[in-house]
Amino acid sequence: MIFVCPVKRVFVACAVAIASFHPAIAKVVGEDERASLAADLEAPFSGVGRIVCRDPATGERYASTATLVGDHATVLTTGHFRRVQTPCYTAVIPIDFCAFELRSAAGARIFGSFVGASPVARFTVRAEPNPLTPDWAILKLHIPAPRAVSPVMVLPMKAKELAGRSDAFMVSYHSFPEATSRTKRYSPQCKPLPVRGAPLVFSHICDTESGSSGGLLYIKTATGPRAVGMNHGSSVERNYGQVIGGEMLRNLPKQAVDASR
Repeated sequence: MIFVCPVKRVFVACAVAIASFHPAIAKVVGEDERASLAADLEAPFSGVGRIVCRDPATGERYASTATLVGDHATVLTTGHFRRVQTPCYTAVIPIDFCAFELRSAAGARIFGSFVGASPVARFTVRAEPNPLTPDWAILKLHIPAPRAVSPVMVLPMKAKELAGRSDAFMVSYHSFPEATSRTKRYSPQCKPLPVRGAPLVFSHICDTESGSSGGLLYIKTATGPRAVGMNHGSSVERNYGQVIGGEMLRNLPKQAVDASR
């Protein structure tokens, strides 16, 4: 099933910066512990998909992990794509050239269009995204995703509250759109740690790869898994993410927040 939507409206909020930081292309810390989602986790994470964009200048496609949060029309993702093949190439892709992709349990692809252009409706393509700078985007789908899909809920926590938690895990996609493996992967034991001088940022050791930027980190609670942060970059030794707080949290739907805490 394919949704084709006219341009109407969208809210995108991004905090993006470029710095002379040299991230790893893909980061597996120690032994690769990524695994396919267990059957009992398919439903809770059915709202985890991808944002797929086409560079209008070159025709190349890029993809990052993107997740429905709070309702069936709000998508949370990162604000960049990493280009591996030609490190010196940079570009800006308008969201008119992007779509949200979900895969049903039966393997069918469901596409949703992002619409509008306010206030920042573009994604950067670059080789060196700065992992110490918050980098996110919140987008609205013109036509909501099917009701059978489960949006995730968030649990706001500070980076220092997450310090060393072995129950933190990540669910994300990996590799580029051309890759043969396009299944969601479960990465356990992220063990996030706060980063000095960057209160919204944490480091973590969940295994990542190009395409897993935008993947959310979760912890288990009595009422189900709750998103506490988002992966957005890597360095030589660790991966980096940001807590769901500050401006990002203020722009998510109120029903996305677990108020039980």
